[in-house]
Amino acid sequence: MIVNGRSLSGLWLAPPVGWRAAGYALPVVYAVLVLVQARAIASKPAALAKLRAKWQPLRALIPHTPGEYRLFALLSITAGFCEEFLFRGYLVWVLQLVMGLIPAAIVSMVLFGLAHGYQGGKFGFRAAMAGVAMGVLALVTRSLLPSMLLHAVMDLGGGWVTYMAMSRGEEPTRVPNGAAAA
Repeated sequence: MIVNGRSLSGLWLAPPVGWRAAGYALPVVYAVLVLVQARAIASKPAALAKLRAKWQPLRALIPHTPGEYRLFALLSITAGFCEEFLFRGYLVWVLQLVMGLIPAAIVSMVLFGLAHGYQGGKFGFRAAMAGVAMGVLALVTRSLLPSMLLHAVMDLGGGWVTYMAMSRGEEPTRVPNGAAAA
């Protein structure tokens, strides 16, 4: 028990039990798919170039160096756990007091998508759809843990694949005398 006598399961912070534990399969399957995708495109310069072009609007948010990727990985894990706790946990808990569980979850999913609007229309919409998937996962498992794990894996995987594309395809800008430009 924690504050005010609420249990971890009452806060959806306990592991899912019974058939609901199958919710852990989604983050595992997603991680495998990212590994397969990364392996498939890693040796294909054309695929890497296409990926670089696709993610150009978010270039400033994508890690380009090993140090940036390490920081991005920490951010991904933090975002996975903190955003899920905030959007699928606390916000749903507060909203369900006035509108019920399902409407509260829907409002939370919409707000999650809007919070990712800084990524632009196409990428913000993708984030919103990921929020729907994580919201449904939390509702089905009655636990935030599988959605926290899925969120972290999605961010880590997306960051890794885009880092791989960016770091393998960028050449330093050259000035006429052959020295690299700053």
